[in-house]
Amino acid sequence: MMKNIIILLMIFFLGACSSEENYIYYSYNKTTITRVDKGNSIFFYYGKYKKEEPLPQSCVKETFSDFDGGMDAFLIFKSNGNVEIVPTGGLFKTINEKDNLILKEFKSNIEFINWEKGINGDYLNVCKLSNVLKLEIRINRENDSKVKVVYP
Repeated sequence: MMKNIIILLMIFFLGACSSEENYIYYSYNKTTITRVDKGNSIFFYYGKYKKEEPLPQSCVKETFSDFDGGMDAFLIFKSNGNVEIVPTGGLFKTINEKDNLILKEFKSNIEFINWEKGINGDYLNVCKLSNVLKLEIRINRENDSKVKVVYP
């Protein structure tokens, strides 16, 4: 009996420590962002990269705790080809900053709330991001996002 419990605990532990990478692609108006989920870290890269290709040094990284953390943000595709990430939950940081993938913070909560109200129901060039993919899909569908997303 004890042996079975130990085996079950080992299987659970190995499953929890999985380092499987999931690639998600967000595209709008000929611009693509590659998202790579690795455990409790999520990386965003400007451009489209396949699993077998090397990833660039420049990215935006988000980390969260496995127990009660998460990732929540908006991805905004600008007409000039730049892309902004507006964090609303999680710990985001830029690694080797690049001019076309920008981490944007609103100056105040009021400014953010007004912006969010202004796009409600009509995301167009905006995509809601979440570590809970079913939630991300539902919110973007409800708000008529025109950003094309390819999930694993």
